[in-house]
Amino acid sequence: MNITLMQGPVSELNIAGTQLDALGFTGDKLIIGGGWLTGFGITESRQLKITAEPGVMRLHMR
Repeated sequence: MNITLMQGPVSELNIAGTQLDALGFTGDKLIIGGGWLTGFGITESRQLKITAEPGVMRLHMR
């Protein structure tokens, strides 16, 4: 799976009323966006480790 971190909203994936500006799938890519990423110091995808199990995806800072 490819991971793309976006700074700022992605309108077609916008989730109103949440801390996320964007979260969604485009093909085989998971797109996560929002100012909260940089607020935690996350500016590149390599700063995250992702684990998954049925129904759950966890983002861990490296």
